[in-house]
Amino acid sequence: MLALVQLSGAALTDPESLTALAELAADHQLVLVCGWCGPRMPVMRRLRDTLPGRRLVAVLVTGDVVAQERRLVEELLAEQTVPLILTVDDPAFAPPANWSWLPAGRVLTLPR
Repeated sequence: MLALVQLSGAALTDPESLTALAELAADHQLVLVCGWCGPRMPVMRRLRDTLPGRRLVAVLVTGDVVAQERRLVEELLAEQTVPLILTVDDPAFAPPANWSWLPAGRVLTLPR
């Protein structure tokens, strides 16, 4: 089953959020979305520590996820890779409101 997880910057330093993400990863394919993630945030390092053994690929988007980026996300999922979508937009713009193109069986926002 596919899970869409919206991470805020605070989730990267919240032990409960990281534990929840690791538990979710045990039974789900993941698409991660981090809003307002800047270069000073250790996003990839924290996620690699939390999801050892999983391949992660970051995709930077501004605004809506366009068709080319959607295809890339679908290809990454087919390869058993975890797409991490970094957006410079306000987190309120991020999922789940405008992400109906992604057939997620579960949507989670961290921290809760």
